[in-house]
Amino acid sequence: MVEIVRIGLWLLAAHVAAGAVFAVLFHRRGAAAIDPATHQTGWGFRLVITPGIIALWPLSALRWQRTASGRTFLGEPDAPVAPRRLRAVHGLAGKASAVVIPLVLAAAWRC
Repeated sequence: MVEIVRIGLWLLAAHVAAGAVFAVLFHRRGAAAIDPATHQTGWGFRLVITPGIIALWPLSALRWQRTASGRTFLGEPDAPVAPRRLRAVHGLAGKASAVVIPLVLAAAWRC
């Protein structure tokens, strides 16, 4: 069990390290490519969004890559999301959380 925790911590550390490297590159080029309004923002704004970029760097990288290739995302002005679809996704996320969170807590309590 200790070995599983150790491997999990190493994977988490690798994810954070990769996210930190990505955040530097993203602040220099990616943010302005995805949203031109961020081009003139100061370091305060960049400091606020950095933890989210580090945590969600695979999603930010995907969005940056899709923007560079000219594709759009759902939720942008050119591709709006219907409220019914948003409610369906949020409902699914709530149901998944209702199952996953107790399982994680039970597994942690058992250890």
